[in-house]
Amino acid sequence: MIRRTTMSLAVLAAAAVLLSGCWPFTDKAKKGDQVAAKPAPAPEGKVVKPYQTAQSAAARKGSPPPDEVDFLLADLDNPSLVLQWRAEEALRDLGPSIAARVRPLLSSTAILPEARAAACRLAEYFRDHQAMPAMIALLMDESRLVRDVAGVSLCGLTNQDFDYRPDATVEDRVAAQARWQAWYLRTAGPILPPKRR
Repeated sequence: MIRRTTMSLAVLAAAAVLLSGCWPFTDKAKKGDQVAAKPAPAPEGKVVKPYQTAQSAAARKGSPPPDEVDFLLADLDNPSLVLQWRAEEALRDLGPSIAARVRPLLSSTAILPEARAAACRLAEYFRDHQAMPAMIALLMDESRLVRDVAGVSLCGLTNQDFDYRPDATVEDRVAAQARWQAWYLRTAGPILPPKRR
């Protein structure tokens, strides 16, 4: 009994350490000092621009300058996971006014799967119903990550499911996608094929 309690406490302590500060992105200072966040190094030849916070985006009370959004959209397609995560967070902070700027990423095959997945999450977050045809098309994407995020984001956006599973056989995915398309046709009208960039 004592051994089980000790092990349980050790597991809880380890979980608390892991959850307390995003362990891989921290740098321990001298003993007794606080743990300070260590910024990710910029890739060679690239200057990392500081992102706007939610407060500063709200303070602008208008559309963000095009170059800032373009910069963030480019970072969604960056191989650095840190830059992708920061860009997605900054785009969320800018609000639904940029939904139309994010939408073309859904139908672009020239970008990383992570960027298409991030575009799905942003479409759901912005409640962008105009993005749904492109998201339905992504249910057959070559990347399992994109298929998974597209399915989950569609469910979050519509409260529908249609028994879509990203790792099902191609035939089952095609059938589930057809159910999504039929539902969209009944509720919103015909699906126009997304424009490929």
